[in-house]
Amino acid sequence: MFLVRDKSSERERKIRSLMKNDPAIAVIVASVQFEWLVRRAILSLAVMPNKKLREEFEKMFGFDGYKNLWKEHVKPSIGKGLPQIIKNWSNVKKGFELRNKLVHGVESCTAKYASDRVEWLLKGSAYLWEFCKGQGFNLDERLKVRNTRSSKPG
Repeated sequence: MFLVRDKSSERERKIRSLMKNDPAIAVIVASVQFEWLVRRAILSLAVMPNKKLREEFEKMFGFDGYKNLWKEHVKPSIGKGLPQIIKNWSNVKKGFELRNKLVHGVESCTAKYASDRVEWLLKGSAYLWEFCKGQGFNLDERLKVRNTRSSKPG
């Protein structure tokens, strides 16, 4: 659906265009966009080498897995947890809950129900993107690679 070189604004526009014809797919794609940004944010802000972080991602499961990885690898250096940065955290979680139900065929949704959750997910992504920008990291740009344990973010 997206390429790494696609800017967040382009992704957001594509997700909103999906709302017109397939709101359920828009929810799924908006949640994928959010996950992608969270992973990039963790890779940018943590001090652990990228390779080790990617191994941690492989062991992680679910929405709360991102919160826990952030708490372990990012919060100690920046002093804020993911729910503090993403001001609509509880709504983003509701978006993920719908995504899981859609993906597993447990539930369908109306366009209005999906639209709210898509907007929550996009807003959560925007909060994270802006925070990282304030920390000196553009999540739309190539990530810097940290190879040693003593590396600093960036």
